[in-house]
Parts: sequence; C-alpha cells; structure tokens
Amino acid sequence: MKGLLRKELYTVWAYYKVFVVVVIAFICIGPCNRGSLFLMYYPMLFVGMIPMSLLAYDENSKWLAYSAALPCTRRQIVSAKYLLLLILVAAVTLLTVIAQSAYAALHIDAVRLSPSLLCTILALGLLAPSLVLPIEFKFGVEKGRLVYYAVMIAASVLAAVFGNSTESVNQVQILPLPVAAWTLPLAAGVLLGVSWLLSVHFYETREL
Repeated sequence: MKGLLRKELYTVWAYYKVFVVVVIAFICIGPCNRGSLFLMYYPMLFVGMIPMSLLAYDENSKWLAYSAALPCTRRQIVSAKYLLLLILVAAVTLLTVIAQSAYAALHIDAVRLSPSLLCTILALGLLAPSLVLPIEFKFGVEKGRLVYYAVMIAASVLAAVFGNSTESVNQVQILPLPVAAWTLPLAAGVLLGVSWLLSVHFYETREL
C-alpha cells in the first residue's frame, strides 16, 4: 500500500508540478481578492481533479493491466487514489488556513476565514471526485469523461455563484455554525465513504 501511494505522489510530481505551483499561487492570492471567493475555491477544485486525471494516465500507460501482476489487490489500488485525494485536500486546507490567517493578521479589513466558509471549501473539494471516481472505475476514463466534465462544470458554476461578490462572501460567512461545521463535512465524508465502497466493488468486478 505504501508503494502504491508513493507511486501516486511521484506521478503527481511528474505531471502536475507546474500546476502545484499555480495552486499555491492561487492560495496566496485568494485572501487579497476581497470581493470574490472564487480564488479560494479554485485550488480545492483543482486538487480534487488530480486523482481522476491520474486514473486516465494509468489507463493510457496500461498500468491497470500491469498492476494485476503485482502483489497488491484491486482494493488497495482504489484506496491509493482516495488516500491521495485526502492528502491533497488536507494540504490545500492547511495552506489556505495559513495564508488566510497571515493576511488577516496584516489587514484588519480582510475577509475572515470562518469555520463555516472553511467547511464549504472542504466539502466542495470532495464533491467532484466522490461522484466521478466510481464511474471511472466501473466504465473506464473514456466512458466516464462526460460525467467528469458535467460534474466539474457544475462545481465551477457553484463556486462562481457563491464566490462572485462581497455579498456572497458575507452570506457564506454567516451560515449557522452548527450546520456548516457538522452537516457539510459529515455529508462529504459519508459521500466519500460510499464512493470508495462503490469504486472498490466496481473495480473488483471489472474486466481489464
């Protein structure tokens, strides 16, 4: 399992190192954009796409067929993708908190990263991969591509709608804390768990 996770991290660095720099730049710029939250949503949306994109690289390079000869199970291969997703989401969340806190300490009128806003960003990052990964593991990347695009467009539209004005910033910040702090992460966690179970089932019964 450790070897599979290292393989995923190496692949991210090989194909996405430039985009990792872009994501970090967006995280740093996000707090400066007081009138919109889109730059704060975008890094989480992007890292959510990475596990899905890596699955396409695995298929094109015949890695999925080759992995059948390795001492690892299909469940472990699926789990590595989900663990990578959790690592990336946790890293972006931590960097967002650090960047926002640093900017808020230097600017009194900065948009505050409230717990409800952080929960919204976190849930948004888990939404797309939770919906798309089971479809890709069942039908393959090519057949799941349309669903992938549809989910990403929908997520981008939601991010634009909720993060397009100062008014929306205030609306997100004043969401009832118990609702935001429990409902959104809980729903995202349940959805991710169901998604993992479906992906394992679909991939174990799929013919490569």
